[in-house]
Amino acid sequence: NNFDFSGNTTVAARDPDHGSFLGGDLTFPKFRTATTLNALYLEDAWQAADRWLVLAGVRRDEADVSRRALVSGGADLDKKLAGTSWRLGVTHRLTADTSVYAQASTGYDPVTSVITLNLANRDFSLTRGTQVETGIKQSLGDGLGEWTAALYRIDKDDIITRDPANPSRSVQGGSQHSQGIELSAAVAPGKHWRFEGNVSFLKARFDELREDSGADRAGKRPPDVPEQVANLWSHYRFGAWQASLGVRYVGKRFADNANTVVLPSYVVADAGVAWRVDRRTTLRLFGRNLADKVYATNAYSNNQVILGEGRRFELVAEMKF
Repeated sequence: NNFDFSGNTTVAARDPDHGSFLGGDLTFPKFRTATTLNALYLEDAWQAADRWLVLAGVRRDEADVSRRALVSGGADLDKKLAGTSWRLGVTHRLTADTSVYAQASTGYDPVTSVITLNLANRDFSLTRGTQVETGIKQSLGDGLGEWTAALYRIDKDDIITRDPANPSRSVQGGSQHSQGIELSAAVAPGKHWRFEGNVSFLKARFDELREDSGADRAGKRPPDVPEQVANLWSHYRFGAWQASLGVRYVGKRFADNANTVVLPSYVVADAGVAWRVDRRTTLRLFGRNLADKVYATNAYSNNQVILGEGRRFELVAEMKF
């Protein structure tokens, strides 16, 4: 709706006069949208040699957005957005248990949600992204486990920034990147135990970004991006039962482009118990955020945050037919 109350009202703390709801004109729908998305993609893999595998793919995406004003003074909008992306990768098997890989890919994103595209963003094109990644995967002998290590870099261009000559004007031309390393492993040291974990270290920065104040944010970290993330799970199986305990860690983040408002890091513990009743039925009890920790998952603005879920329990029945 297009309701906006920018004033303030003073009411008595005891027995207040609640007043009455304002007229319905303020809550009439302001616009109606229809979005049609079409995509065509092709991908294949070629066994180039006994130890070499080549993968390639291409994808075409098209979005047709129609927005119709339902109140006087509004304006209609018709916009088409399209982009063609691709990916190319190669895998080389060093031994029966070890492989290395490398891949490159491109992608596109709208500057805002396609469905809520408005007049202010109608002249912007899609942002462009590229990613390169290389890594190694290895299986440990006798079913002991496996591990993976990967290096990557992601670049995103044509994000919204401010015109250096006129900071009040939004233009495309900003850019940002992230690069880092990811490690993951799973180990089963005994018949009943299994441990799983992963950790990521990354560095994300704006390469070019200006705000309406004219401030240059190049070199700053984008909001809501942690530079360390880790997960660790342990599982113990006995008969038809399995008990699990896990810990999640997310490093500190910033709530603004200037990196002046900090969201603290947090650690959350989860647990679960599973009982396989028969080959078709499994019951699972999950406990989330066991310590009922209060933490912020991301920033809603420079001075507001969205809190993570409090302590919660779930009972799930999985049945196969």
